[in-house]
Amino acid sequence: AAIDMALRLEPSLPVAHLALGTYYYRGFLDYARATEEFAIALAAMPGDADVLYYLANTQRRQGRWREATATFERAFAINPRNPEISWNWQGCLRSQRFFARAERAAEQALAIDPANDRLLISKAYARFERDGDWMRLQSTLDALPLAPGEDPRPRQFRRAFDNGRYAEAVRIYEEAPETFARLGNNVTVNQNRYLFALAAGEDREKVRVRATAAITATRESMGKRHDEWIPVARLAMLHAYAGLPDEARRLAGRTLELMPLSRDASDGAEALYRTALVHLVLGEHDRSLALLDQAMSVPNEITANEILHLEPWWKPLHNDPRFKAALAKAAPRE
Repeated sequence: AAIDMALRLEPSLPVAHLALGTYYYRGFLDYARATEEFAIALAAMPGDADVLYYLANTQRRQGRWREATATFERAFAINPRNPEISWNWQGCLRSQRFFARAERAAEQALAIDPANDRLLISKAYARFERDGDWMRLQSTLDALPLAPGEDPRPRQFRRAFDNGRYAEAVRIYEEAPETFARLGNNVTVNQNRYLFALAAGEDREKVRVRATAAITATRESMGKRHDEWIPVARLAMLHAYAGLPDEARRLAGRTLELMPLSRDASDGAEALYRTALVHLVLGEHDRSLALLDQAMSVPNEITANEILHLEPWWKPLHNDPRFKAALAKAAPRE
């Protein structure tokens, strides 16, 4: 309503067109209409980094990776102090497996903001994704100081999990489940790690009970919003761990219906990967490997070294030729 009023008062107001583009981008994933509005705003404000930032994100989600990279670079040149611009530019490069270029981009940003932990992490991951040196990555992450008031347990949990100390990881997670429930985009990832670590202890009944409780909590948090792919994907995984394969398969299929590659090149690839993990937990290796192959065939922030070194659920398939062929498609590019 506010946008409509602004455009009635001044139809060519560029910030109103930026707002309208953002409305279509965030509210409806309507990237075509968002692009039209951002183009109007950019014509009036060609040097505005915010417009370029949103346009670049839209191009990335449309699968226009080369254009997105160039637009992010323009936005960074105008406002190199905006960490969101820098972070997403690096993410765009990493998705295309330009890991050396992503590392150089992080170095450019760090020259201006050397104490930015997020940029330090991005640089460390770009290097790891290129060379697979897990010990150096872990050393870099361990050296980062905690933020004021930050709970150390999520970091401790991750270190224990990554080093195969699953009983310790379970203990840390169960000490403070409310802390892990507040981690935004990492909620699903940490929940999956916790259930995997729990299953590694072979307490199948406890896994089932915990997964069932998480299903109830997730459904309550969703309310009537049944068309959002991320919680649906989370439910698919939880049903797999709860020993409910039919519903897990149904929800995995629903995930891909809600977020196909044709709708969003970035999230669509992630949806493929998450459903691959669901079928992996179900023991359906053929389907899992087929989905993994699809995910690795397109630009994607899920990388070969991450899968090999940081995701132990794939270990039983490390020697499978199909697994190796899928990861080969995600080899570093220059």
